[in-house]
Amino acid sequence: MAEIKLAFFAIFVVLLAESLAIPAYAEVNSFQTDKSFYVQGNKIIFSGTVEIGDYQKHVNLVIHSPLGKFVLISGNYSDSIYTFEIVVNTNDTNQFSTKGTYSATAFIGDPSSGKTIAFDFSPDGSPVIHQPPQNSNSESTNTNQPSAQHYVTQLNENITMSDVRENQMKGNPSIIEKPPITFDFMTILYPVISLCGVGIVIAVIYFRKINLKPNIQKKDKSQSIQQVISESDDDHAMLILKNRLAKGEITLEEFKAVKDALSEF
Repeated sequence: MAEIKLAFFAIFVVLLAESLAIPAYAEVNSFQTDKSFYVQGNKIIFSGTVEIGDYQKHVNLVIHSPLGKFVLISGNYSDSIYTFEIVVNTNDTNQFSTKGTYSATAFIGDPSSGKTIAFDFSPDGSPVIHQPPQNSNSESTNTNQPSAQHYVTQLNENITMSDVRENQMKGNPSIIEKPPITFDFMTILYPVISLCGVGIVIAVIYFRKINLKPNIQKKDKSQSIQQVISESDDDHAMLILKNRLAKGEITLEEFKAVKDALSEF
């Protein structure tokens, strides 16, 4: 019973260690749209990749308007090859009505650790004009510039080189981005923890068996001593009986009778 309790305790320790070693969340490796410009009624196809080994995780998508207002949140699960796809329709005028550059962020656990890209939207199909970055002098003179245009300018300044590279890759369909091959230490840690737990259980059972062997040997030894003593008692009795027969204290018939009686014990 004690060995069974120890085995369950070791298994519990292994499971607890594995649960503590599991990371809280994974994040997005790459993120892009199928094109950079959309009009009312178009479907925006967002796609990307996640970390190797983190498939079937729910990828969240958050979109903000050019004014920085929240538009919508959506999401989908990544597949077995570490990719995901989220489709958003722009036919709802309550969500997509402002002309300009929108921002979209894809993440799993923490929005600040996700990927953010930009895309243009125009309800009537007219092109979105991107204003060049302004220097400090122009900003000081144009104090009456609308805040919406200033936000669009700042958003355009924050577009990273990675987003530019992703847009170039969308123009060339022959270039397919593959998930980077990384070494996942957790895939080795879990089997090692499991083997350690099994080794602990085997060691406990082995030492329990070793402690039981001296008791068994003591019992066998005491039984053999008792057997030797009993045999020596029988020999001593026969010796006394023979001496009495030799001295004439008993007859031959009495000797045989006592000998038969001793053999029955």
